Amino acid sequence: MMSNKEKFLSLVSNEETNTLARIQDRIANRDSMRITFDIALRILDQLDQLGWSQKRLAEELSVSPQQVNKWVRGKENFTIETLTKIGKTLNMSLIEVPHLTIEHQYNHWSSSSKAVVDPLGNAARYSLKKN
Repeated sequence: MMSNKEKFLSLVSNEETNTLARIQDRIANRDSMRITFDIALRILDQLDQLGWSQKRLAEELSVSPQQVNKWVRGKENFTIETLTKIGKTLNMSLIEVPHLTIEHQYNHWSSSSKAVVDPLGNAARYSLKKN
């Protein structure tokens, strides 16, 4: 007859689970996980407002429904490109970057004239003097 300890040990797997490492990783990535979850909620809210299904979003973006499901479960580490495509498709902004004036961005330049490219790809020369 087996003891309780022997019965228990016979049920326990010998494989390493790395549970502690996974928990430590989740703690280290808590901030990015929160942001990803917030993005997922915004996508779901916009789908609801538009009356769209996840399947329709998948079709519009030419991705699998499984991929959209990852997005809305907050299980995806988004790229800027992906967020931009989703945002355009859903007619919303998922990324906000504070825009500074050109003068403020380049006030550290020492020369009086620099060629710059604005966010739309337009090249221009701006006369800037360091304050």
